[in-house]
Amino acid sequence: MLIQRIQSAASVALCLLIMTVSTLPVAGQDKASGPEEKTVQTKDGWTIHFSYWESTMGQDAPVVILLHGDKTTRVQWKASGFADQLAKEQYAVLAVDLRKHGDSQPPEDAPAKLKSAKLSKFDYEAMIAADLEAIKKFIYEEHQAKRLNMRKLGVVATEFSTPIAIAWAAMDWAKTPYDDAPTLAAKTPRGQDVQALALISPQDSVTGVATTQPLRLLRATGMAALLLTGEMNPRTSRTVQRMYQGFGGDQQDADNQRYYMTTLEKIKLSGIDLIARYRNQKGEPLAQFAVLGFLRKHVFDHKADWKDRESRLN
Repeated sequence: MLIQRIQSAASVALCLLIMTVSTLPVAGQDKASGPEEKTVQTKDGWTIHFSYWESTMGQDAPVVILLHGDKTTRVQWKASGFADQLAKEQYAVLAVDLRKHGDSQPPEDAPAKLKSAKLSKFDYEAMIAADLEAIKKFIYEEHQAKRLNMRKLGVVATEFSTPIAIAWAAMDWAKTPYDDAPTLAAKTPRGQDVQALALISPQDSVTGVATTQPLRLLRATGMAALLLTGEMNPRTSRTVQRMYQGFGGDQQDADNQRYYMTTLEKIKLSGIDLIARYRNQKGEPLAQFAVLGFLRKHVFDHKADWKDRESRLN
């Protein structure tokens, strides 16, 4: 009964998200240009490559980080058309190659064990603490230059990168503010910027990175989450149900919904293919509409004015 009720609620939520995105005007729809190819340096010496679509909204621009799936790269987001669609809707978009993927390869002077193509516990942990933190530093610099608003940040992750995204969002929310004011409310925050996670065909964990504790932490914040999978993938369908309950989705107030779970019936597609290839009988990309509607509600429309994020101690 619990699963049936959750699935029914999720179906309604998906329809609402689709209605949201299909009825709103798209700002600057014909003005989006291709991305700039950029790099950042991590604290452990890696060069992380990413594609960056700058928004014309300046300091009001919401931000979306796109994380690739298994054995793929940031190119998947461009090829699928999803990154360009986000750019047309005036998000600042960053499609990232995590270490050992795409162009983000080991430094030339790295020891042989780091050059192994096999991903280890240390690689996954570094994706969180080094790769995404370097990307966040770039976002901070763009924020300070008033080219985007880092307080309106969303992440879309597929397959193996979903536990990476969850753990990084939890780490971001756990950051203590700078001690630069007498009261907590007046202190300059270091984190609490990730407002939404869209998790496509999610995994429970990767080596060394589990999601149980991060989910509990995020449940206590105001962050939103969308969990999406195809019905013909039983493992990810079970993961979606566990994560939904971990977020407390079955206990949330329907009038203030932040967690959404949907399983697309009779669909075997997974990861980016759900966004790029899934169409209903009318040819409508409902999975893509659901993600766009979710981001519109919980990132684009999130109420957070631009604020200076440099510590007063500097």
